[in-house]
Amino acid sequence: MKYIFSAILTFLLVHTAQADSIFVEAESFTSSTSAWQIANSQQTRAASRLQTLHGASGDAFGIASTKIVIEQPANYRVWVRYLHHESYRGAFRLTVVHGNKSTAKDFDLESRPEVKSWEYVWDYVDAELLAGSVELELSKFEQKNCSSYVRHIDCVLLTTDKSLVPDHLPYGPQTFLRVTLGEVYEQPVYVHIFADHYRSP
Repeated sequence: MKYIFSAILTFLLVHTAQADSIFVEAESFTSSTSAWQIANSQQTRAASRLQTLHGASGDAFGIASTKIVIEQPANYRVWVRYLHHESYRGAFRLTVVHGNKSTAKDFDLESRPEVKSWEYVWDYVDAELLAGSVELELSKFEQKNCSSYVRHIDCVLLTTDKSLVPDHLPYGPQTFLRVTLGEVYEQPVYVHIFADHYRSP
């Protein structure tokens, strides 16, 4: 029982510590055209919830968007997680619309040598946001389509903590495991657990 309590307590502490952050799945964005569609394929196996918002084909001028509410006005670091490939570019623009102003940045313009192909990476843009409604918009760089291998957008994370290392795992479904050892060991032991995360949930 104490193991379950400890796991639940850890879960609550993690989420409380991240209460000032806002996490948005890219699949929650809406597009009025065929420009952006939800993907569930081999390329999305390492994405949060195994899905991405994919914008490789369709309407080159289409925009996907969603609205969030900012309760605490501050300078936010807006992180976006997307699929990287050494040889293929899937450049896109993330625009943060707040009031009469907007902040935008183009992502995946060039390869990142330190990152392997088919891995998801984080990049960010800083934006000064006031309290109220904020719209996040995804558009295609230079209104061009790209290889179907790329332009997989996984999620967006807004935070006022500039030292935060972004991670999508605390925001997804949690799995807890309890291991009970019999009273037969006289020395400390290690328990190695190998898990396959490429399945639902």
